[in-house]
Amino acid sequence: MISRGDLSITERFSATKEHPEDAFDLAVVVASWDSRCLEVTKLPITAKRVLLVDFKNKGETGRSNKHKNHLSSWAESIAEYVSECEIDSLAVADSVRVWKNTLSKETRPGDRIFVDVSSFPKSHMLTLFGILLRATIIKDISLFYAEADYVLEPVSSPVVTVSDDGTLTLASRTASGFSLTSGAWSTMTIPYLDGLSSPERPRHMLVSLGGEGVKTQALLEQYEPEVVSLIYPVPGISERYDQIARYENSVVGARFKERIASSVDCPYGSAGEVFRYCCDSYINNDSEDVYFLCCGSKPHAIGLALAVRVLNGPTLVVRVPTSYMERNNPPTGASYLYSIRKIP
Repeated sequence: MISRGDLSITERFSATKEHPEDAFDLAVVVASWDSRCLEVTKLPITAKRVLLVDFKNKGETGRSNKHKNHLSSWAESIAEYVSECEIDSLAVADSVRVWKNTLSKETRPGDRIFVDVSSFPKSHMLTLFGILLRATIIKDISLFYAEADYVLEPVSSPVVTVSDDGTLTLASRTASGFSLTSGAWSTMTIPYLDGLSSPERPRHMLVSLGGEGVKTQALLEQYEPEVVSLIYPVPGISERYDQIARYENSVVGARFKERIASSVDCPYGSAGEVFRYCCDSYINNDSEDVYFLCCGSKPHAIGLALAVRVLNGPTLVVRVPTSYMERNNPPTGASYLYSIRKIP
């Protein structure tokens, strides 16, 4: 268990079927075209109420509807009451109303909340998580994340390099990597985790890195930070993934090498280690305008959100793609369970 401020997190990694039995008051599960969304059905859990979330963009393969039907049947078998809602995966502002309405209707003081984040877009996941973290009646939150074996494919992308004399060079490179999103990225600040922005101070961007380094570089350039800190998702599920993470994000290190204050490795599935690192490194940091930027794994995003909630200074920002690509990243059969408690 890792505790900072009034929050603690315990994380468990095991084969999905081997997680302990548990019962919740409200379980939020997500149907998508990614087959990982079905891993939750292997957990030995029950719930009084289940909210089944569905996306308007269902892709073209039919997998999304098939998965929704499977989840609906499972929910009926483990819950007393099941409700459904449909949201736009790219219209996060609309989901704030959905989450607040749901929580006001479906939760009671002291309820235990379960959320499957495996196929949840980070922007929606963090918005719901921010509301839960700020809700005074919610004291116990469990997040489930099913590990995936991401599909690797040749990815060609433009790269801007900077020479020692400051000359910019545009080149192209092709390598095996992750292509999970389409189009340029934009950013959004997570509601309820928006910190205390101070534009007159030097801007410090702490970034959780993932597998799309060129897009991360372009996003960082928009913020024009004076200081940059990097969190690598290493170790990952294999050495190959570690190598890709290093290679893909080498463009970020090269572009901002004169401004990098720190660069650390945190296991890609450890929300707790990111939580610990951020709290211990940025507490009482009132000399900079600090932003935590989520471009990496969902577990790292969870750790950043917890740190923002405790520190009250940094602002949590997440990348938002132009669109999501219909990909089926098969589950490995292993998963993480994160138990978050609010300490009285």
